[in-house]
Amino acid sequence: MGTDTAFLDLSLGVAGPALGLVASGAGLSAVFLVRTLVVLSSVAVALGRLRVPAAARVEASDL
Repeated sequence: MGTDTAFLDLSLGVAGPALGLVASGAGLSAVFLVRTLVVLSSVAVALGRLRVPAAARVEASDL
């Protein structure tokens, strides 16, 4: 639970300023493009992790 909370805090702390820099440099419409790309990337990572069995992830981490 602590790890989940830590990563949520980290993402909220980084996303706001980072998207502010994008908005100030490229305009407000670019923020929506960047957010879309980030969400699609996270979906790809989540789907990739679903396809790998848990036993294979454990064996890979033992290396």
